[in-house]
Amino acid sequence: LTFVLMASGLALRAWAQPFADESPLAAVFVASAALEAAGTLVFSAVVLRCLASGRREAFLYSPFFAAGSVWAAVAALLGLVFVVDAARDSATTLPALRTAALTFMELNGFVVMFVLAVSMRTFPIFFERRPARLQPTLIAWAVANGGIAAYSAAFLWKSYDHSVDVRLLQTAGFLAVGVALLALLVLLRI
Repeated sequence: LTFVLMASGLALRAWAQPFADESPLAAVFVASAALEAAGTLVFSAVVLRCLASGRREAFLYSPFFAAGSVWAAVAALLGLVFVVDAARDSATTLPALRTAALTFMELNGFVVMFVLAVSMRTFPIFFERRPARLQPTLIAWAVANGGIAAYSAAFLWKSYDHSVDVRLLQTAGFLAVGVALLALLVLLRI
């Protein structure tokens, strides 16, 4: 179901977005984003349900899979909101600041968190090492997610109020993510 929703949403978007400044295709542009969001929400719900009903694990991958699923859902829902705004304005693209926020959420929130989840599970087994320590790993996880939230929020805030200076928030968020990722590399003993 997830694949069908995502694939049909992407196909509709490829067809409709270039012509979304015309009212009939603007509705198809919005429908494409709704299908993509629905597919992402189904995927996130399945992952979160599996994590909630799964057995106790010693490798700390669950928080990373959970965060990645939540970031994917948040990005998909915001993407839908932004497409509705673009269609309402007869625009064929999303504003750059909103696109930057979505891209950061999708890459660092979804992709990086899933890569870290897999790494948390596989590195100790493949390289015959102890799993990462609980407290420092959870602190690095929290710092990374806080950084993703801060960096994305700065772009979103700036997209609504162009007069605001968000450089400090952007820098703090970006640095937090970087420091947390370096700490996780050390914790994984790479």
